[in-house]
Amino acid sequence: MNKVTTEIKEGIIHQLQNLKWVDGDTGDIGNEVGISLAKTLQVFKKLNEEEIDAFISGLKHGVSLINGSH
Repeated sequence: MNKVTTEIKEGIIHQLQNLKWVDGDTGDIGNEVGISLAKTLQVFKKLNEEEIDAFISGLKHGVSLINGSH
């Protein structure tokens, strides 16, 4: 695993471990993941609209593989 991947993984884990998710929705989880990605990736590359869209597409694809809508 390369340095960027390791930092992203650790950042997301840290961000979600500190999430106080009581009456929220999945948007709250997405927000925390977004914060973590932005903090980590700003060091390595700028997150432009194309990069954000690619992430969202990947997220949708991953969910569709699990929920059977793929």
